[in-house]
Amino acid sequence: MIKLNREFYTGGYELFLKEGEAEIYNKINNQSILKGFRSNRQVKPAFHYRFNSDNQRNEYVDTFMKNIREKQLRKQADRELKKSFTHDYEKGQIFFTSWGYDQTNVDFFQVVGRTQKTVKIQEIASRTVKDSEGMMCCYVEPVKNDFFGKNKPFNKVVDHKSKNLRGDIFSYYPYDGTPKYSSWYA
Repeated sequence: MIKLNREFYTGGYELFLKEGEAEIYNKINNQSILKGFRSNRQVKPAFHYRFNSDNQRNEYVDTFMKNIREKQLRKQADRELKKSFTHDYEKGQIFFTSWGYDQTNVDFFQVVGRTQKTVKIQEIASRTVKDSEGMMCCYVEPVKNDFFGKNKPFNKVVDHKSKNLRGDIFSYYPYDGTPKYSSWYA
């Protein structure tokens, strides 16, 4: 079985342009056919095109390289933002999740500890808002400091862009004080 590596895709091509990790190859006997790779880890080409003219080819290559440079600048700025980011969430603040398929489940969590980039949260109880019940639905609100069951506190990282707490399955959002819709199925 043939191993599909970079050499497999660049056979019969020669290096046309290299900038940082990006590489562009052109067909040895036909300068109008190019293949481009965004990084040296990429095996399959990001593009493989035939161009009608040198001008069209050069325009495409310039745009391709410009996009790569812009992405690298965005990634660098994001790394710097992430490094300098600290959140302002305090003990006692409440977060919620809303999830479900045929129903909408709402869970509330309260901050019980914090570091610069994480918060320690623990699940708290919720109560039905008075006169909000409908056909298998209602609005719920958290009950602060009402920790229930055997749920232990756990740490969550605060996302430096959205300011939400990142979870394995879903995100945790800061509670804004408005009751949240909840529903159930038989």
